[in-house]
Amino acid sequence: MSARGARLAALTALLSFCSTAHGGDPPGPTAPHAREPVRILLIGNSYSFYNDLPDLLASQAAANEIQAQVRIIARNGASLEEHWQDGQAASLLQAQRWDFVVLQERSSIARDETDRAASFAALFDREIRSAGGRTLLYATPSGKGDVTTQTAIDRSYRRIAAELDATVVPVGAAFQKAYAAMPDAALHAPDGIHPGAMGTWLAAYVFYATLFGQLPERTVCGDRWTCLPDEMDVLFRRAATEVTHECPADR
Repeated sequence: MSARGARLAALTALLSFCSTAHGGDPPGPTAPHAREPVRILLIGNSYSFYNDLPDLLASQAAANEIQAQVRIIARNGASLEEHWQDGQAASLLQAQRWDFVVLQERSSIARDETDRAASFAALFDREIRSAGGRTLLYATPSGKGDVTTQTAIDRSYRRIAAELDATVVPVGAAFQKAYAAMPDAALHAPDGIHPGAMGTWLAAYVFYATLFGQLPERTVCGDRWTCLPDEMDVLFRRAATEVTHECPADR
């Protein structure tokens, strides 16, 4: 077995351990179904569309024989309040069936105005549930090394998730774990705020694990997306596994 194969086998064992430790159920809302497409809608801002995250997620699913239709409604700097007031997202929720709807709040509002974020998340959640869907909350990453801000963002999203019985997509927590293991990793874009190309790969892994309860066996790269070095791929898979399965970091 190659070194890469051995590392991936170890990750498979880690996933198996985590599932067993948590009753055998996947951590996310569903396991993949091949017969009907999984319909996913993202509502947010630039954190949701940077580096074509929705397309990367859909392509990863397709490479692993999961039918996923991913759509996004997003504008630079938009808040959930702004999305609610302009009505486009709510109209789409009423017009089409969505299995999962990902809500992504402006980071400063999620961190500092949790009540405001929660109120508009609740309005969207009501529409999502009335159409038979499930609500996910995209916990965005803070700047590199800003653990204090990340802790505040994650705390706010966990509180909102508890109020709505929603599921958190813990991308920010995965960034922190990856940086702790590889401080020189270039997860952020040059602006130091948004995910860079590598960070979007990590975000896609976290979304995939949250939605489908597993990591993709096959990946897509070399065309639109830069291929991950083996070491970084293993790191990202481990980080995504740990934050979505709540495994001890030292396993």
